[in-house]
Amino acid sequence: MKLFKIYEGTIKAMQNTPCKIAIFTGEGNIKVFQKAFYKNKLNRPNWVRNIILERNNINSIESIIRSSGYSSK
Repeated sequence: MKLFKIYEGTIKAMQNTPCKIAIFTGEGNIKVFQKAFYKNKLNRPNWVRNIILERNNINSIESIIRSSGYSSK
C-alpha cells in the first residue's frame, strides 16, 4: 500500500481539535487513518482506522474530507 494523500484540519465537534487524515491505496484496497491531536496530554495521539470513510470510493472520500474543511498537505 502506498500513501495517496494527507489532509489537515480540525474537528469542529471536538472544540476545533487539530486532526490529520491519511489515505492509503493499493491493489484495489483503500485504507483511511485519522490522527487527532488532543489539547490535554492525557490522550496521546494515535493513528486509528476510519472504517466509515473506507466504505466509499476514493473520489467520494476526498469530497467528504474537503467539504468538512480539511486541506491537502
